[in-house]
Amino acid sequence: MKDLTADAGSLFIRRLILPLCTLVAGLIVLAFAGLLWIADYQTQVAVKHQSRLARHALEVQAERLGPSASDYGYWDDAVANIVDKPDLAWMRAQIGAGPEQTLGLDFSFVIDPNGKTIYSYVKGSKYNSDRVIELPHAFRLAYRAWLKNPSKTFAAVVPYQSLAVTIAVAPVISVTDANRPPTGYAIVFVDRFDDTALRRLEQNFDLADLRLSNLAEEAPHPDSAVEIRGYASDGKKTFLIWDPSRPGEQMLRIVMPFFTLLVLALGVLGLLLARFIRNSSRLISDREQRAGSDSLTGLANRARLNTELEEAVSRVSRGFSGVTVMYIDLDGFKQVNDRYGHAGGDELLQEVARRLKDCLRSNDLVARLGGDEFVVLMTGWIERSYIQAIATRILLSVGKPIALSSGQEAYIGCSIGIADSWEPGVTGSALLKAADAALYEAKAAGKNTLRFHFDPAQHQEARREEHIAVAV
Repeated sequence: MKDLTADAGSLFIRRLILPLCTLVAGLIVLAFAGLLWIADYQTQVAVKHQSRLARHALEVQAERLGPSASDYGYWDDAVANIVDKPDLAWMRAQIGAGPEQTLGLDFSFVIDPNGKTIYSYVKGSKYNSDRVIELPHAFRLAYRAWLKNPSKTFAAVVPYQSLAVTIAVAPVISVTDANRPPTGYAIVFVDRFDDTALRRLEQNFDLADLRLSNLAEEAPHPDSAVEIRGYASDGKKTFLIWDPSRPGEQMLRIVMPFFTLLVLALGVLGLLLARFIRNSSRLISDREQRAGSDSLTGLANRARLNTELEEAVSRVSRGFSGVTVMYIDLDGFKQVNDRYGHAGGDELLQEVARRLKDCLRSNDLVARLGGDEFVVLMTGWIERSYIQAIATRILLSVGKPIALSSGQEAYIGCSIGIADSWEPGVTGSALLKAADAALYEAKAAGKNTLRFHFDPAQHQEARREEHIAVAV
């Protein structure tokens, strides 16, 4: 039998609160994923921008040396002392030692039109006056690049000995004699890309911890490494790397604590709401249980019986089920109540209620109408033989001695009137009246027995089916 006091809170939570919580959880997950995506996007954009700044920083570093080389190349004294009448002493003072002191250069070279080095200067070398060294391979590549446009100064940052240098190649050209053809001579200035240069670029371009490395993997981010193009003599690549700023991660460090608090607050609010709904539903359920129950025995009361009975007969009317009503009246209860008092009578009624429930199916309903009257409501297509077996079981169970708390035993019996129907149009009140009439027949028959209500229409139908079975 349907339980009217089912936990409405659990049903409400399953059907509304849980889907709502699932939706909120999904939105939180999407919001979290969105935050991560935005943070990653911001970081990627920032690192790519810093990568462009790093490339520009290399261009600026190269351009810084280019004008100085041009100053020495576009000079009439240089034409006179390098091209017209080579003077090594002048070259040593003006192309070697002088630029080292004023510009901090590490190498200086003078190259003739055939690409031969006619003068070289190496910072800190004691052999600058005695020998001439050829252009290293890395510098030679820069010189070849200059040969593509020998009337202009060429400057670049190139790899050298696992690090990098800034190199500038300027033509030796007369400034005053515009009609003089190009000389083909070149001055080569080389400045090591040292920590001073790195710190200057780091400050000017806001690139944190700017440094050189032969391994791109040392960069904290794949895009925070810029290769310095060229060909080093040892075959190693050189990279300019830095620690990139990560605005996305900074945003997450600011936002995530508040986001976490919001999620926790929503979680706590959801738990409190679910708890409140469950407690409220239990309170309502308890009130409904008390409203539909007999206060003494805990069985259903008359109001609940009427509700359940009307629902049962409605299913009969739709052809979905049959319904059976047993009207039970205790025999000898008044004598027990008179002898052992109301307390003893209440104990007896409680024990009878327990025995009735033990005799029935789990979905059957037992109700106490008041005093010593009980009603059993059964639904389903039930054979009368089974109904009679259940009623007989009740007679035997109720007839057993009942031990009271006073230490005495009480003996009672019961009479049962039964009415059943599977015909559409039957009403609950009609079934109760029929079962009550059958109960009086049982009482008249000597009590402690059972009687079925006799319905002529049902009897005629049963006889007709019996005749058909015999004819077949």
